[in-house]
Amino acid sequence: MQALIRHIATGLLIVAFLVPGGLYLANQLRGVVGETTENRALTPWPEWGNDARAYTGEIDNHFADRFGGRMALIRLSREVKDNLGEDPPMVVRGKHPWLFLGEAAYRDEYEGVATWPDAQAQDWVEALRASEDNFASAQIPLAVTIAPDKARIYPEFLPKDWREGRRRFKSAVLDDPRLATMTLDTEPALLAHKAQTGEQVYYARDTHWNASGGAVSATMIMDRLDPENTLERAPVSDPDTRPGKRVYDLEAMIGTTETQEPESLRRRFPSLPGYTVTRPHLLADGTPERGALHTIIVTDDRPRETQKTLVVIGDSFTDAMMPYLKWPYDRVVRIHHGAGDYTVGTDEVLSYNPDAVLIMIVERSAHRKSRPLVIGPSIDADGNPMPLP
Repeated sequence: MQALIRHIATGLLIVAFLVPGGLYLANQLRGVVGETTENRALTPWPEWGNDARAYTGEIDNHFADRFGGRMALIRLSREVKDNLGEDPPMVVRGKHPWLFLGEAAYRDEYEGVATWPDAQAQDWVEALRASEDNFASAQIPLAVTIAPDKARIYPEFLPKDWREGRRRFKSAVLDDPRLATMTLDTEPALLAHKAQTGEQVYYARDTHWNASGGAVSATMIMDRLDPENTLERAPVSDPDTRPGKRVYDLEAMIGTTETQEPESLRRRFPSLPGYTVTRPHLLADGTPERGALHTIIVTDDRPRETQKTLVVIGDSFTDAMMPYLKWPYDRVVRIHHGAGDYTVGTDEVLSYNPDAVLIMIVERSAHRKSRPLVIGPSIDADGNPMPLP
């Protein structure tokens, strides 16, 4: 009997090793380069760079992204963790079909349990005041805001045991009287639009706001930065043209392969006039960092009496606003502020000759940054200066 059990266990292990590889090879032969349910680029097959250790590591990353049955295993892992009482779950289910981030830091932010260290809040305030003075000398207006977390806008769809608490970034930074001339809070405008129109401003199954939420926030920001602008606003209700297999980020985190987001909300953002130019995030030695694009430049060929540039220091929420931020300007430069590994410097911002500057970060990520901006060159996580674009 013991020998039989060993044979069965050995057979199962062999199957467990061979099936993912076999499905991967089958996909390659069929021309399927990988599952397309995640809103990110999957790791490509690496190019040889005279470093065997790095090369084999990149092969591991490539296979980890593309092995056969990957999404099925993600779903199985999620079901096992949920049934075992994972604490906390990665994603929590609110009122159907709503999903929310379930990680402890996100819930603590919503419930006001965690506090922002006074020293960190002071660093933010001092950095913003210094930046405002620096830009004011060049007559460049500065605006600072956050994207409220979805839980703040839709508490009625949260799990019943969640309790709303104080917004620590708002009380520590946005409400500081020393920053009154530059800070603005988009939460009231989003709540007002939601109440007055009945229109949904965030996706139900994604962490981000949708086209409507992006338009509401961008309009508020543009009214602050460019109050004399009278150009027609970008339309909001373009139809969705994204691939049918595209799922939203919270769905991908639980292994969903076909979105359940209501069709009426799966609208793409308005098409951008002109063209986009991208460049990778440069490390301190000038080499590009793998991963998300660092800077996006959007330009416009429409005839204008004056040429204007907006520089945005932001994240993925800012990307969703680009069509609306773009309307008053012929060029918008979005510099990704990074997730703790990179701090934008005023030298980099000024290198684009901006007419206005916007700093924006999603509420749950603000505490990860020691400060939003530094005077002088941009710096990496170790404090080393980085090259200008």
